[in-house]
Parts: sequence; structure tokens; C-alpha cells
Amino acid sequence: MPEFFKKCSCGYFWRNCNEFLDDPEVVIIDYQINVVDFAKGYYLFNHIDDCRSTIALEVEKFFSIYDGPVYEKSLRGTPECTCFGKDSMNFAECCDRHCRDATARRIIQIIRERHAQALRGK
Repeated sequence: MPEFFKKCSCGYFWRNCNEFLDDPEVVIIDYQINVVDFAKGYYLFNHIDDCRSTIALEVEKFFSIYDGPVYEKSLRGTPECTCFGKDSMNFAECCDRHCRDATARRIIQIIRERHAQALRGK
């Protein structure tokens, strides 16, 4: 078991998810959908410290910060889906459907809120 949550290519590391999300030098930049298993999709972050590295972490690494519903069915590609084909970072605001992908959207919202809090505390 690693002794850290994530290590950046610059050598900096975060011990846990909360430390990572509370770092004002970490900014979410994109979301890569995995159409088979949303938990295996990736959130992409920039470490805006001197290194400017991009860090990829699986969606499932952030389940601990989310306590809402997880739906079994994906609505992607159906008439009920209002998000399909939209820009991935705008994906967070596009709808509130009862869809498996809604969990990933809501986690993006939580991550953005945490980043805003980290900036205020900086």
C-alpha cells in the first residue's frame, strides 16, 4: 500500500485525498469519461506549482468525498440524456438526471468547491 495518495512527477506528494483537494496549487482541468465503467474514468488536474505537471486520477479515488446516490443505468445516448457530446468540463453543470454518470458530475462540483475554499484559505 503506498504511503501517499498521489505523487507528482516533480516529486511532491499528497498523503490523502483531502490534502490533495485542499491544495490551492492543484486545479481540475478535465474529465475523461470511461463509457464502460464511470469509476475508471479520469479526472485531470494541473499542479500549478513550479512544475506545471498534469496529474490523472481515477474517479473512484474520490468516492470518499461523495455521499450522494449512485445510479446503475447510464442515460448516455438516450433521448433522456442532456449531457452527451458536451464539453467534458461543462459536463458538471449540464443536468440532474438519474444517471450513472451523474456521480462523476457531482464529484467535479465538489472538487471545484474544495478548490475555491482552498484559494480563500491561501
